[in-house]
Amino acid sequence: MKQWYEIKKSLGDEILFCRVGDFYELFFDDATIASKILDIQLTKRKLGKGTYPLAGVPVRSLENYVTRLVSKGHKVAIMEQLEDAKVVRGKKTITRGLTRIISKGTITEDMMLTPGKNNYLGAITQFNKGKNVKIGFAVCDLSTGDFRSAEFKNQRDLIRAYTKFSPVEILFSNEIDDLNLEYGLDLNNNEILTEKPGQWFEIDFAKEILFDHFNIKTVKGFGIEDSSPAVSAAGALLNYLITTQQTKFPHITSIKSFDITDTMTLDSTAIKGLELFENNQDHTAYASLFNLMNETVTPIGSRQLRHWMANPLAEINKINERLNAVTALKNDAILLHTVRSILKDIGDIERLTTRISIRTVKPYELIKLAQSLENIPDLKEKLKPVKNKFPNDLIENLDPCTDISTLIRRTIVEEPGINFGEGKIIKLGINQELDRLISIMKEGKSWLTKFIEKEQKRTGLKNIRIKQNNVMGYFIEISKREVEKVPEEYIRKQIMINVERYFTEELKNWESEILSSEIKIQELETSIYNNTLQELSQFINILQTTANQIADIDCLSSFSYLAERRDYCKPQFNEEKSLTITGGRHPVIESINQSIPYVPNDIILDYDKQRLMIITGPNFSGKSSLLRATALIVIMAQMGSFVPAANIDLGVIDRIFTRIGASDNLVAGQSTFMLEMIDAANLVNNCTERSLIIADELGRGTSTYDGLAIAWSISEYLHNLPNSPKAMLATHYHQLSELEDILDSCANYHFEIRFEEGKPKFNHELSRGSSDRSFGVEVAKLAGIPELVIQRARKILELLESQAAKVNPHDPHGVKLADLIIAENGQTSLDDWFGSKRISSGITEEQRMKKFIDHPVVLELGKLSLEKLTPLDALNLLEKLKKMVE
Repeated sequence: MKQWYEIKKSLGDEILFCRVGDFYELFFDDATIASKILDIQLTKRKLGKGTYPLAGVPVRSLENYVTRLVSKGHKVAIMEQLEDAKVVRGKKTITRGLTRIISKGTITEDMMLTPGKNNYLGAITQFNKGKNVKIGFAVCDLSTGDFRSAEFKNQRDLIRAYTKFSPVEILFSNEIDDLNLEYGLDLNNNEILTEKPGQWFEIDFAKEILFDHFNIKTVKGFGIEDSSPAVSAAGALLNYLITTQQTKFPHITSIKSFDITDTMTLDSTAIKGLELFENNQDHTAYASLFNLMNETVTPIGSRQLRHWMANPLAEINKINERLNAVTALKNDAILLHTVRSILKDIGDIERLTTRISIRTVKPYELIKLAQSLENIPDLKEKLKPVKNKFPNDLIENLDPCTDISTLIRRTIVEEPGINFGEGKIIKLGINQELDRLISIMKEGKSWLTKFIEKEQKRTGLKNIRIKQNNVMGYFIEISKREVEKVPEEYIRKQIMINVERYFTEELKNWESEILSSEIKIQELETSIYNNTLQELSQFINILQTTANQIADIDCLSSFSYLAERRDYCKPQFNEEKSLTITGGRHPVIESINQSIPYVPNDIILDYDKQRLMIITGPNFSGKSSLLRATALIVIMAQMGSFVPAANIDLGVIDRIFTRIGASDNLVAGQSTFMLEMIDAANLVNNCTERSLIIADELGRGTSTYDGLAIAWSISEYLHNLPNSPKAMLATHYHQLSELEDILDSCANYHFEIRFEEGKPKFNHELSRGSSDRSFGVEVAKLAGIPELVIQRARKILELLESQAAKVNPHDPHGVKLADLIIAENGQTSLDDWFGSKRISSGITEEQRMKKFIDHPVVLELGKLSLEKLTPLDALNLLEKLKKMVE
């Protein structure tokens, strides 16, 4: 326990796993915490006059248990045996030491990672305050070696970068009181916040770490100034990796300096509102744009697609380069199919390269790497006819990596074993001494088999077996029922409850031969294997470049496959600030509801003639879907993908702002309306003439007059800005349609509704002009609201529409709605209305209320969270409720 105590004292809140033979053991509070999370048995062990908690897990299951702890936000420390138990057999205490600390941001094992998603560790620091503030931000995916850093002069740009990379763990100085308040980050409690000493973030300390790792004298070669806070953040991050992983990282070969202005900006509000990566109902990938577009067939391609989606291009040339490659593959169906078939046989080269670098790669993984690389020459050959269509000479520069695959194939057996020392890792012919030892070991194992057969015949012992462990070596095990048959030359070694253990001089001699050969085989196999990894390390840059090229090819070919499969069109880009979509469709909705033909619509946002669209129409007519569809089409286009439309012509969009629904953030003390106004302030203050704004029901979170006033004022302001953006506003404030009369570049559009046999029918077609009704009562009826409530609502609506001019809720001396209702029908309340109806129908109040409350439609509606309800969810719900009513 002394070694455990020494290491535990040096740690913080990490849960310490201590290797003891074939198990990892946990003690004291670590055992208690782990037993609850992992559902493993908690026992007690004596210590002096008392006891302490103890738990354990098998060595072979370590990754599974560590994954579960890390996913719950815990950090795990691994204390390994630093000596081989076979070699030091008989030694009282085996030397142990801390070999690694695992947290969310330092994972490299496949089991703990999502194949198609990067796993970024982040670091944030700050120089100065106020107007002269400089913020350093760095991220690194240890599993791939992707290391980036940047400097920002305001919190807004930091938040944009943070949203793009979404780190799972964040390092910051312990001199910062509150990361949220200091940097304005929208932390969602899924990130692990890790405090480190302020010294780690000092520029000189950080430079020393970076200079030593990259063997350089300045970071200017990476596009970063030596005095930049970007250096401070990057140095602290790298130091954390070195400290926790107890190793160096040859696969981290550079720092990429990035500039968020190179790509379209999508903040967290837009990413969530547009459901790019997860839906807003159950927060899974289902019904997200990423789920729809992810036709990639490799893990590296899937990660690249996620990066492209979070960072759509903002340069026409780069976008067109991607589109040209997509077009070339789309126009050759046979080539596209062939390319995708080859790509399916390529594994995660990027993460395998990392494990080579940090010496954690398994022999069977090297074979997987070789198998993957052996597909590249064929892929390159097949793509030769269209190589000029790919950006940056991608195909021409694709390295076939034959030297790497040849090295692996020459050294490692086709189906390697798991454990070193069994002669099942290194090919015969690589090392003569190893070959000799393997022969001796096999001869010994063969002798053991023959010995058992011989002894069974000679002695009549039926259940005789030979076993082996690290403490006793090889021994003969015989059941208690047959001990009277044991020959005199058998020497008793151990007596147990059901068996007795023996050895013979002949067995002991062979044991010495076998164990000696196994130990030497293990040493030689390990040495040859490590030398192979060292040779492979010289190819790390090539492997990383190749992985990135394969990821690009996979993404581009998946765009081609998607375009062909979904009947998408190629977007056309211009230098203007216009956006014209003909026959645009919502990519996700049309893919999910394939049995219902999607109604396409046209969008025209011309900077000079029509840059503000006011869209009115009934509930559930398609206003919200149209807004989202427009934004998603733009994002897809600037990713370099074909899009769901008949035609699209656009100038590059620099940023998409969204104001689509909200819910209270009570923890932060923010109401729905406050969140709505924060989003509105963001788009008003930060939009440019190349921005696209989509706003759904702006101002709905407050009173009618306040909301109308705010929506009107913001619309006017956006239209009249010198750098006025393109904007689409969906609203139930029909008064906003009057803006068309006073604003030059404002146009009204609406969705119509028609009635068939008294039931509303939505055609989902966008038409010029405005709508003066929302048809909310009709939609309520369609949703299953009881007829009595619908009748009452219609009565009140008629009264409001006919007497609206008389009602002023802000005038204490004016006419009140209740007064009009009394004057109209002599009833003072809804209860009186219901009461009169109940009497005429002969149903008691209790019976009617119970029937109403227990109605399946009412029960279903009671489960709803209206703030989170998307248009797609609403349509699906309506269909379900309609069937229930029918």
